[in-house]
Amino acid sequence: MFTKVTTQDYRSHLSKWCFEVSESHQLSLLLYDVTTLYFETQKEDEFRKPGMSKERRLEPQIVIGLLVDRSGFPLEIHEFEGNLAETKTMIPVIKDFCARHRLDTHRLTITADAGMLSAPNLVELETAGFSLLSVPELLKHPIKITEFKKSHPEEELTDGQIFETSQSFGYRIEDKVNRRVIYQYKVKRAQLDLFNITKQVTKANRIITGQAPLKKDAFSYLNRGD
Repeated sequence: MFTKVTTQDYRSHLSKWCFEVSESHQLSLLLYDVTTLYFETQKEDEFRKPGMSKERRLEPQIVIGLLVDRSGFPLEIHEFEGNLAETKTMIPVIKDFCARHRLDTHRLTITADAGMLSAPNLVELETAGFSLLSVPELLKHPIKITEFKKSHPEEELTDGQIFETSQSFGYRIEDKVNRRVIYQYKVKRAQLDLFNITKQVTKANRIITGQAPLKKDAFSYLNRGD
């Protein structure tokens, strides 16, 4: 069965059909993300290799990249070697997709999480003509919001309030690039974050006061010699 799937290239047919039913004439936004899939074996090969596991596993794995439209409808799925950095998977998938379907890159917006937008990826996508690169969430608290709260201590943030700043992307100094970043404050998200922080603080206090046990580290089994 696996041989038949490969030789008859089922994936290309499925991708073509998905593209045809996705209202491709209105396609203006592509969302890309990756996950990892591990195998219950300790033996690696040229494709299944240990790498940065999403599930914190040590077994050989592969990297899965998924491209969807604005509604979340799948357009493409690709697999990569398990030790390949996720930042190196996005460009091949998006470029191949656009070339195969002859899409105008100047009318496409690419959305990915902050970890995917390395400096080389930013530059290459911009060079290819994509109009905007959108980051759904950044981990660091925006300095513009901090500055606003310091300079307006009596003023509350309003739902939907916009802040604009710039941010440096890239790890190596010689590769870093600065790009425009726009933040929007959402009351519901702020309430959720405060709830989770309070929950964690309460949990920590219960452990400190001896009201709850300190659970063992998830990787403590590595020290048992099993």
